[in-house]
Amino acid sequence: TIIHYKKTKLSIFQKKKRMDAAIDAFIEKTKGTQIDDSSWKDLPLFMDELPENPTTDPRTALLMEFMIDEEGDPIGAATQYKDRGNEYLEQVTKGTDEVAKKERKDEQGNRTVVLSKDPLTDAYTMYTKAIEVNPPDNKLMGVLYSNRAYASLLKGNNGRAYNDARKSIEYDSQNIKSYYRGAQALYNTGKAKESLILCDMGIKIQAKNKSLLKLREEAQALYDAQQKRLKEKYKKELEEKTLHRQISKNNIRYLWDEWLFDSMQQYNRNVYFDKETKQVHFSVLLLYDEHNQTDFIEDWAEETTIRDILDMVFDPQSEPPSWDKDRQYRTQKLSVYIDDAESVEKDQDGGLRIRIYHRCDLDCTLKKVLSDKSVKVFGMPALHVIRKNSAFEKEKFQSGGGAVYGVIK
Repeated sequence: TIIHYKKTKLSIFQKKKRMDAAIDAFIEKTKGTQIDDSSWKDLPLFMDELPENPTTDPRTALLMEFMIDEEGDPIGAATQYKDRGNEYLEQVTKGTDEVAKKERKDEQGNRTVVLSKDPLTDAYTMYTKAIEVNPPDNKLMGVLYSNRAYASLLKGNNGRAYNDARKSIEYDSQNIKSYYRGAQALYNTGKAKESLILCDMGIKIQAKNKSLLKLREEAQALYDAQQKRLKEKYKKELEEKTLHRQISKNNIRYLWDEWLFDSMQQYNRNVYFDKETKQVHFSVLLLYDEHNQTDFIEDWAEETTIRDILDMVFDPQSEPPSWDKDRQYRTQKLSVYIDDAESVEKDQDGGLRIRIYHRCDLDCTLKKVLSDKSVKVFGMPALHVIRKNSAFEKEKFQSGGGAVYGVIK
Protein backbone atom coordinates (compact mmCIF):
# COMPACT_ATOMS: atom_id res chain seq x y z
CA THR A 1 0.00 0.00 0.00
CA ILE A 2 1.36 3.45 -0.92
CA ILE A 3 0.80 5.95 1.86
CA HIS A 4 1.30 9.61 0.98
CA TYR A 5 2.76 11.95 3.57
CA LYS A 6 0.15 14.20 5.14
CA LYS A 7 1.72 17.49 6.26
CA THR A 8 0.77 18.57 9.77
CA LYS A 9 1.74 21.54 11.92
CA LEU A 10 2.16 19.34 14.98
CA SER A 11 5.75 18.71 16.13
CA ILE A 12 7.14 15.21 16.55
CA PHE A 13 6.86 15.69 20.31
CA GLN A 14 3.18 16.66 20.06
CA LYS A 15 2.48 13.66 17.83
CA LYS A 16 4.14 11.34 20.32
CA LYS A 17 2.07 12.81 23.13
CA ARG A 18 -1.10 12.22 21.14
CA MET A 19 -0.06 8.63 20.47
CA ASP A 20 0.69 8.09 24.17
CA ALA A 21 -2.71 9.53 25.04
CA ALA A 22 -4.45 7.19 22.55
CA ILE A 23 -2.67 4.16 24.02
CA ASP A 24 -3.54 5.24 27.56
CA ALA A 25 -7.20 5.66 26.51
CA PHE A 26 -7.26 2.16 24.99
CA ILE A 27 -5.76 0.65 28.16
CA GLU A 28 -8.29 2.50 30.33
CA LYS A 29 -11.18 1.46 28.08
CA THR A 30 -10.26 -2.23 28.07
CA LYS A 31 -9.25 -2.43 31.75
CA GLY A 32 -11.01 -5.38 33.40
CA THR A 33 -12.47 -6.72 30.14
CA GLN A 34 -11.46 -9.68 28.02
CA ILE A 35 -10.42 -8.91 24.46
CA ASP A 36 -11.17 -11.53 21.81
CA ASP A 37 -8.90 -12.28 18.84
CA SER A 38 -10.89 -10.18 16.39
CA SER A 39 -10.64 -7.14 18.69
CA TRP A 40 -6.85 -7.40 18.74
CA LYS A 41 -6.81 -7.04 14.96
CA ASP A 42 -8.37 -3.61 15.29
CA LEU A 43 -5.11 -2.43 16.82
CA PRO A 44 -2.56 -1.19 14.20
CA LEU A 45 0.21 -3.32 15.71
CA PHE A 46 -1.74 -6.56 15.13
CA MET A 47 -3.44 -5.76 11.77
CA ASP A 48 -2.92 -8.27 8.95
CA GLU A 49 -3.39 -5.45 6.44
CA LEU A 50 -3.98 -1.70 6.51
CA PRO A 51 -7.46 -0.17 6.11
CA GLU A 52 -8.42 1.12 2.67
CA ASN A 53 -7.78 4.76 3.70
CA PRO A 54 -5.25 4.51 6.53
CA THR A 55 -4.66 8.28 6.73
CA THR A 56 -8.35 8.96 7.50
CA ASP A 57 -9.30 5.73 9.30
CA PRO A 58 -9.48 6.60 13.04
CA ARG A 59 -7.68 3.38 13.92
CA THR A 60 -4.55 4.25 11.93
CA ALA A 61 -4.68 8.00 11.22
CA LEU A 62 -2.51 8.93 14.20
CA LEU A 63 0.04 6.23 13.39
CA MET A 64 0.23 7.45 9.78
CA GLU A 65 1.47 10.83 10.99
CA PHE A 66 4.67 9.09 12.11
CA MET A 67 5.21 7.29 8.81
CA ILE A 68 7.32 8.77 6.06
CA ASP A 69 6.82 7.73 2.44
CA GLU A 70 10.24 8.30 0.88
CA GLU A 71 9.39 6.78 -2.51
CA GLY A 72 5.87 8.10 -3.02
CA ASP A 73 6.53 11.63 -1.77
CA PRO A 74 10.30 12.40 -1.56
CA ILE A 75 9.80 16.14 -1.09
CA GLY A 76 7.28 15.60 1.70
CA ALA A 77 9.49 12.92 3.30
CA ALA A 78 12.61 15.13 3.16
CA THR A 79 10.61 18.03 4.60
CA GLN A 80 9.40 15.89 7.49
CA TYR A 81 12.95 14.73 8.28
CA LYS A 82 14.08 18.37 8.06
CA ASP A 83 11.38 19.51 10.47
CA ARG A 84 12.39 16.84 12.95
CA GLY A 85 16.02 17.96 12.64
CA ASN A 86 14.98 21.56 13.25
CA GLU A 87 13.12 20.54 16.40
CA TYR A 88 16.27 18.87 17.74
CA LEU A 89 18.35 21.92 16.90
CA GLU A 90 15.95 24.13 18.84
CA GLN A 91 16.97 22.29 21.98
CA VAL A 92 20.50 23.63 21.48
CA THR A 93 19.79 27.09 20.08
CA LYS A 94 16.85 27.91 22.36
CA GLY A 95 17.51 25.58 25.27
CA THR A 96 15.47 22.64 26.53
CA ASP A 97 13.45 24.83 28.90
CA GLU A 98 12.36 27.11 26.08
CA VAL A 99 11.40 24.12 23.91
CA ALA A 100 9.41 22.69 26.81
CA LYS A 101 7.60 26.02 27.31
CA LYS A 102 6.77 26.17 23.61
CA GLU A 103 5.29 22.66 23.67
CA ARG A 104 3.19 23.41 26.74
CA LYS A 105 1.91 26.62 25.16
CA ASP A 106 0.90 24.76 22.03
CA GLU A 107 -1.24 22.20 23.83
CA GLN A 108 -1.71 24.07 27.11
CA GLY A 109 -1.53 22.49 30.49
CA ASN A 110 1.27 20.50 32.11
CA ARG A 111 2.60 17.55 30.20
CA THR A 112 5.83 15.61 29.68
CA VAL A 113 7.96 16.90 26.83
CA VAL A 114 10.12 14.37 24.96
CA LEU A 115 13.62 15.80 24.52
CA SER A 116 16.71 14.31 22.89
CA LYS A 117 19.72 13.39 25.03
CA ASP A 118 22.00 14.22 22.10
CA PRO A 119 20.09 16.76 19.98
CA LEU A 120 22.99 17.69 17.68
CA THR A 121 23.65 14.09 16.69
CA ASP A 122 19.93 13.46 16.22
CA ALA A 123 19.56 16.64 14.15
CA TYR A 124 22.52 15.61 11.97
CA THR A 125 20.93 12.18 11.49
CA MET A 126 17.58 13.67 10.46
CA TYR A 127 19.19 15.99 7.90
CA THR A 128 21.23 13.08 6.56
CA LYS A 129 18.07 11.00 6.14
CA ALA A 130 16.45 13.91 4.28
CA ILE A 131 19.47 14.27 1.97
CA GLU A 132 19.49 10.53 1.28
CA VAL A 133 15.87 10.78 0.09
CA ASN A 134 17.28 13.10 -2.61
CA PRO A 135 14.14 15.20 -3.19
CA PRO A 136 13.90 16.75 -6.69
CA ASP A 137 14.08 20.29 -5.32
CA ASN A 138 17.41 22.15 -5.45
CA LYS A 139 16.30 24.82 -3.00
CA LEU A 140 15.24 22.21 -0.45
CA MET A 141 18.50 20.31 -0.95
CA GLY A 142 20.37 23.57 -0.33
CA VAL A 143 18.49 24.03 2.95
CA LEU A 144 19.16 20.44 4.03
CA TYR A 145 22.92 20.72 3.47
CA SER A 146 22.97 24.15 5.08
CA ASN A 147 21.12 22.93 8.17
CA ARG A 148 23.38 19.91 8.47
CA ALA A 149 26.37 22.27 8.21
CA TYR A 150 24.90 24.24 11.12
CA ALA A 151 24.53 21.10 13.23
CA SER A 152 28.18 20.21 12.53
CA LEU A 153 29.25 23.77 13.31
CA LEU A 154 27.53 23.64 16.70
CA LYS A 155 29.13 20.25 17.37
CA GLY A 156 32.59 21.69 16.57
CA ASN A 157 33.13 19.63 13.41
CA ASN A 158 34.29 22.47 11.15
CA GLY A 159 35.46 20.23 8.33
CA ARG A 160 32.02 18.66 7.84
CA ALA A 161 30.38 22.05 8.29
CA TYR A 162 32.43 23.62 5.49
CA ASN A 163 31.87 20.69 3.10
CA ASP A 164 28.11 20.78 3.64
CA ALA A 165 27.98 24.57 3.30
CA ARG A 166 29.82 24.34 -0.01
CA LYS A 167 27.45 21.59 -1.19
CA SER A 168 24.49 23.75 -0.19
CA ILE A 169 25.78 26.61 -2.34
CA GLU A 170 26.09 24.22 -5.29
CA TYR A 171 22.37 23.51 -5.00
CA ASP A 172 21.27 27.03 -4.17
CA SER A 173 23.75 29.85 -4.74
CA GLN A 174 21.36 32.33 -3.03
CA ASN A 175 21.35 30.55 0.34
CA ILE A 176 23.03 33.29 2.39
CA LYS A 177 23.22 31.16 5.55
CA SER A 178 25.48 28.68 3.76
CA TYR A 179 28.03 31.39 2.96
CA TYR A 180 28.07 32.43 6.60
CA ARG A 181 28.31 28.87 7.96
CA GLY A 182 31.04 27.89 5.52
CA ALA A 183 33.00 31.07 6.26
CA GLN A 184 32.59 30.53 10.00
CA ALA A 185 33.91 26.96 9.72
CA LEU A 186 36.95 28.22 7.78
CA TYR A 187 37.54 30.99 10.33
CA ASN A 188 37.36 28.49 13.20
CA THR A 189 40.15 26.45 11.62
CA GLY A 190 42.38 29.49 11.06
CA LYS A 191 41.82 29.69 7.30
CA ALA A 192 41.32 33.45 7.32
CA LYS A 193 41.98 34.08 3.62
CA GLU A 194 39.49 31.42 2.49
CA SER A 195 36.95 32.70 5.03
CA LEU A 196 37.29 36.21 3.60
CA ILE A 197 36.64 34.95 0.08
CA LEU A 198 33.45 33.15 1.13
CA CYS A 199 32.29 36.19 3.13
CA ASP A 200 32.78 38.41 0.07
CA MET A 201 30.80 35.99 -2.09
CA GLY A 202 27.90 36.14 0.35
CA ILE A 203 28.06 39.93 0.72
CA LYS A 204 27.71 40.27 -3.07
CA ILE A 205 24.33 38.58 -2.69
CA GLN A 206 23.26 40.39 0.47
CA ALA A 207 25.39 43.48 0.98
CA LYS A 208 23.94 44.50 4.36
CA ASN A 209 23.95 41.11 6.06
CA LYS A 210 25.15 41.99 9.58
CA SER A 211 26.36 38.50 10.46
CA LEU A 212 28.50 38.23 7.33
CA LEU A 213 29.87 41.75 7.71
CA LYS A 214 30.85 41.10 11.33
CA LEU A 215 32.47 37.76 10.45
CA ARG A 216 34.34 39.38 7.58
CA GLU A 217 35.74 41.99 9.96
CA GLU A 218 36.94 39.23 12.32
CA ALA A 219 38.41 37.22 9.43
CA GLN A 220 40.26 40.30 8.15
CA ALA A 221 41.76 40.90 11.60
CA LEU A 222 42.86 37.27 11.80
CA TYR A 223 44.34 37.43 8.30
CA ASP A 224 46.28 40.61 9.12
CA ALA A 225 47.65 39.02 12.30
CA GLN A 226 48.66 35.89 10.39
CA GLN A 227 50.44 37.94 7.73
CA LYS A 228 52.28 39.91 10.40
CA ARG A 229 53.46 36.72 12.12
CA LEU A 230 54.47 35.27 8.76
CA LYS A 231 56.57 38.32 7.92
CA GLU A 232 58.20 38.22 11.35
CA LYS A 233 58.93 34.53 10.89
CA TYR A 234 60.51 35.06 7.46
CA LYS A 235 62.51 37.99 8.84
CA LYS A 236 63.75 35.91 11.76
CA GLU A 237 64.65 33.00 9.49
CA LEU A 238 66.58 35.34 7.19
CA GLU A 239 68.40 36.88 10.14
CA GLU A 240 69.29 33.43 11.46
CA LYS A 241 70.63 32.34 8.08
CA THR A 242 72.70 35.52 7.83
CA LEU A 243 73.97 35.03 11.39
CA HIS A 244 74.95 31.40 10.85
CA ARG A 245 76.61 32.26 7.56
CA GLN A 246 78.65 35.04 9.21
CA ILE A 247 79.68 32.84 12.16
CA SER A 248 80.79 30.14 9.75
CA LYS A 249 82.66 32.72 7.66
CA ASN A 250 84.59 33.76 10.79
CA ASN A 251 85.59 30.11 11.35
CA ILE A 252 83.74 29.97 14.66
CA ARG A 253 82.51 26.51 15.56
CA TYR A 254 79.24 27.18 17.39
CA LEU A 255 77.33 24.19 18.83
CA TRP A 256 73.91 25.75 19.44
CA ASP A 257 72.25 22.83 21.21
CA GLU A 258 75.16 21.63 23.36
CA TRP A 259 76.14 23.30 26.60
CA LEU A 260 79.35 23.50 28.60
CA PHE A 261 77.17 22.90 31.69
CA ASP A 262 73.39 22.70 32.07
CA SER A 263 72.91 25.78 34.25
CA MET A 264 74.00 27.98 31.33
CA GLN A 265 70.55 27.41 29.79
CA GLN A 266 68.91 29.66 32.39
CA TYR A 267 70.35 32.74 30.67
CA ASN A 268 68.60 34.48 27.80
CA ARG A 269 71.16 33.88 25.07
CA ASN A 270 71.23 36.67 22.51
CA VAL A 271 73.25 36.14 19.33
CA TYR A 272 72.67 38.36 16.31
CA PHE A 273 74.33 39.97 13.31
CA ASP A 274 74.43 43.77 13.16
CA LYS A 275 74.01 44.81 9.54
CA GLU A 276 75.37 48.31 10.12
CA THR A 277 78.61 47.36 11.89
CA LYS A 278 78.89 43.99 10.11
CA GLN A 279 79.63 42.37 13.46
CA VAL A 280 78.24 39.34 15.24
CA HIS A 281 77.15 40.00 18.82
CA PHE A 282 77.34 37.24 21.42
CA SER A 283 76.11 36.63 24.94
CA VAL A 284 79.09 35.57 27.07
CA LEU A 285 79.37 34.07 30.54
CA LEU A 286 82.29 35.17 32.76
CA LEU A 287 83.16 32.52 35.35
CA TYR A 288 84.83 33.56 38.60
CA ASP A 289 85.77 30.02 39.68
CA GLU A 290 87.54 31.07 42.85
CA HIS A 291 84.31 32.50 44.27
CA ASN A 292 81.75 30.34 42.42
CA GLN A 293 80.28 33.50 40.89
CA THR A 294 79.32 34.49 37.33
CA ASP A 295 78.61 37.54 35.22
CA PHE A 296 76.32 37.35 32.24
CA ILE A 297 77.39 39.71 29.45
CA GLU A 298 74.27 39.88 27.32
CA ASP A 299 75.74 41.78 24.34
CA TRP A 300 79.44 41.48 23.40
CA ALA A 301 80.35 42.63 19.90
CA GLU A 302 82.93 40.33 18.34
CA GLU A 303 85.48 43.13 17.67
CA THR A 304 85.43 44.23 21.32
CA THR A 305 88.48 43.10 23.32
CA ILE A 306 88.49 41.20 26.59
CA ARG A 307 90.19 44.17 28.23
CA ASP A 308 87.35 46.51 27.21
CA ILE A 309 84.77 44.24 28.84
CA LEU A 310 86.79 43.74 32.05
CA ASP A 311 87.33 47.50 32.36
CA MET A 312 83.58 47.92 32.21
CA VAL A 313 82.78 45.11 34.68
CA PHE A 314 85.44 46.14 37.22
CA ASP A 315 85.24 49.89 36.79
CA PRO A 316 87.13 51.53 39.69
CA GLN A 317 84.43 54.22 39.86
CA SER A 318 81.66 51.66 40.41
CA GLU A 319 80.67 49.69 43.50
CA PRO A 320 82.63 46.40 43.61
CA PRO A 321 80.75 43.08 43.76
CA SER A 322 79.88 41.76 47.23
CA TRP A 323 82.45 38.99 46.93
CA ASP A 324 85.30 41.42 46.07
CA LYS A 325 85.04 44.16 48.67
CA ASP A 326 88.80 44.60 48.78
CA ARG A 327 88.89 45.05 44.97
CA GLN A 328 91.26 42.21 44.18
CA TYR A 329 89.68 41.98 40.73
CA ARG A 330 91.14 44.71 38.53
CA THR A 331 91.77 44.29 34.84
CA GLN A 332 95.56 44.47 35.11
CA LYS A 333 95.50 41.83 37.87
CA LEU A 334 93.46 39.25 35.97
CA SER A 335 94.06 36.26 33.71
CA VAL A 336 91.43 34.88 31.34
CA TYR A 337 91.15 31.27 30.12
CA ILE A 338 88.92 29.35 27.75
CA ASP A 339 88.28 25.59 27.62
CA ASP A 340 89.98 23.49 24.95
CA ALA A 341 87.30 22.00 22.67
CA GLU A 342 88.74 18.50 22.50
CA SER A 343 89.24 18.52 26.26
CA VAL A 344 85.59 19.43 26.84
CA GLU A 345 84.34 16.67 24.54
CA LYS A 346 86.53 14.03 26.19
CA ASP A 347 85.46 15.24 29.63
CA GLN A 348 81.79 14.92 28.66
CA ASP A 349 82.44 11.36 27.54
CA GLY A 350 84.12 10.60 30.88
CA GLY A 351 87.51 9.85 29.32
CA LEU A 352 89.56 12.80 30.63
CA ARG A 353 91.71 13.08 33.73
CA ILE A 354 93.10 16.60 33.27
CA ARG A 355 91.09 19.49 31.79
CA ILE A 356 92.96 21.58 29.20
CA TYR A 357 92.65 25.38 28.88
CA HIS A 358 94.03 28.16 26.72
CA ARG A 359 95.00 31.51 28.18
CA CYS A 360 93.61 34.51 26.28
CA ASP A 361 95.54 37.73 25.80
CA LEU A 362 93.45 40.57 27.23
CA ASP A 363 93.89 42.59 24.06
CA CYS A 364 92.36 39.79 21.99
CA THR A 365 88.97 40.45 20.45
CA LEU A 366 86.18 37.98 21.15
CA LYS A 367 86.22 37.07 17.47
CA LYS A 368 89.91 36.17 17.67
CA VAL A 369 89.36 33.95 20.70
CA LEU A 370 86.31 32.11 19.35
CA SER A 371 87.78 31.54 15.89
CA ASP A 372 90.89 29.83 17.27
CA LYS A 373 91.11 26.27 15.96
CA SER A 374 91.35 24.84 19.49
CA VAL A 375 88.04 26.43 20.56
CA LYS A 376 84.41 25.42 20.18
CA VAL A 377 81.43 27.32 21.57
CA PHE A 378 79.15 25.01 23.57
CA GLY A 379 75.82 26.83 23.73
CA MET A 380 77.41 30.10 24.82
CA PRO A 381 81.02 31.40 25.06
CA ALA A 382 82.36 31.00 28.60
CA LEU A 383 85.58 32.62 29.89
CA HIS A 384 87.28 31.83 33.20
CA VAL A 385 88.44 35.01 34.98
CA ILE A 386 91.13 34.37 37.61
CA ARG A 387 93.39 36.58 39.76
CA LYS A 388 96.79 36.51 38.08
CA ASN A 389 99.52 34.54 39.91
CA SER A 390 97.12 33.67 42.73
CA ALA A 391 97.29 30.39 44.60
CA PHE A 392 93.94 29.45 43.05
CA GLU A 393 95.29 29.98 39.53
CA LYS A 394 98.32 27.79 40.21
CA GLU A 395 96.18 25.04 41.68
CA LYS A 396 93.44 25.03 39.03
CA PHE A 397 95.33 25.85 35.86
CA GLN A 398 98.96 24.95 36.44
CA SER A 399 98.97 21.80 38.56
CA GLY A 400 96.78 18.73 39.01
CA GLY A 401 93.40 20.18 38.11
CA GLY A 402 94.25 21.37 34.62
CA ALA A 403 96.88 22.23 32.08
CA VAL A 404 97.37 25.34 29.95
CA TYR A 405 98.31 24.84 26.32
CA GLY A 406 99.38 28.04 24.66
CA VAL A 407 98.08 31.56 24.53
CA ILE A 408 95.47 32.96 22.17
CA LYS A 409 96.53 36.43 21.12
